[in-house]
Amino acid sequence: MIFLHPNSKNIVYGVEDGISISDYDGINEQRLYSGPFNKNFLAISNDGRLIILTSLNISQNTAGDLYAIGIR
Repeated sequence: MIFLHPNSKNIVYGVEDGISISDYDGINEQRLYSGPFNKNFLAISNDGRLIILTSLNISQNTAGDLYAIGIR
């Protein structure tokens, strides 16, 4: 999935082992998150927060937790 960040200058997208952001033309890629997450649940809020569903302790929590991460 590819999302346009609310600033209209960047795109956010899932990669094989995490989530990246880059300029709209694909340059200046930076990794925002590296770790497990549900690839079907990735969104950007209107205020620019990255919203993911992940479980950082799979042995204790198989359903996952909702996380919002601020992007500057």
